[in-house]
Amino acid sequence: MCQLLVRYQNTTMKPALLIIVACALFFSCKKHKTESNPYAFWTCSASNYDSATIVNKLQGSWKWTHVVGGDGKVINADKNITVTFNADATFTVKQDNAVLTSGTWKLESNSTALTLSAESPYLYGSIQFCDNQVAFIASFFDGANNYFEKIN
Repeated sequence: MCQLLVRYQNTTMKPALLIIVACALFFSCKKHKTESNPYAFWTCSASNYDSATIVNKLQGSWKWTHVVGGDGKVINADKNITVTFNADATFTVKQDNAVLTSGTWKLESNSTALTLSAESPYLYGSIQFCDNQVAFIASFFDGANNYFEKIN
C-alpha cells in the first residue's frame, strides 16, 4: 500500500511542479523594450553625431514614453508630456496642452546635452537617438533617463 501511495505522489507531483515552475518563469519575466536600457540605447545610437545633426534631429515634437530611474526600474509615463523643439531655438514642455516650461535651448559646446533658459526635469542629460526615439540620459550622475518618441 505504501509503495502505491509513493508512486501516486511521484506521478502527480512532477507535472504539478513543472506547471508551478513554468508559471513562475512566465510571470516573473519583464517585457521592456531593449531601448529602456541606456547601454542598449547607446549602441543603437550613432554616438558620432556632430552638433548640427543633433540639433536637426531634435527639432520637432516628442511624446514622453517612460523613465528609467537610477535603480534601473522602468516606469511608464503617467502623464501626457510633450516637448517641442523649434528651429528658432525655442522649446515648450506641455502636459495635456498646458505649458509647464518654455524658453530657449542650445546644444552645449563639445557636448550632447542642452543648455536651457528654463529648467525641465525631462530634458536633463546626454542626448541619444535610436530610430524615432530620443533619450536624455542622466543616470551616469545619479539622475533618471527620460525617453521620448517622435510625434512629428
